[in-house]
Amino acid sequence: MGQQKTSCADDLLTGILRRQNMHHLESFTGFYQKAKTLRFDLIPIGNTLKKINRNGILKMNLALAERYKRIKNTIDSYHKEFIENRLSLLSGDNAFEDLLAEYVDEKMEERKNEMFAVRC
Repeated sequence: MGQQKTSCADDLLTGILRRQNMHHLESFTGFYQKAKTLRFDLIPIGNTLKKINRNGILKMNLALAERYKRIKNTIDSYHKEFIENRLSLLSGDNAFEDLLAEYVDEKMEERKNEMFAVRC
């Protein structure tokens, strides 16, 4: 078995996870090749399909998909503008890594607060 190739994104994520003492999360990635992951099916079992049909879930999803197609370009332009704005704020060699680490810290703090709020 040869050494697995990693991409720049993988290396970046690994570095950030290690910096955040989250390297234990690495064991949750790379289980399957992407092609295999995409082949898995979600097939309703038992009465699930009947409930899906009875509650009109598929019809609602189709309607939402149609609406999304109509608004996708607007959403994409907002995202593009937001990303360009944020990237323009970056400067320095490790700016992206620092920004990503800050984001991870904020999310971890939010989750801690949510877990604490549920317990109280």
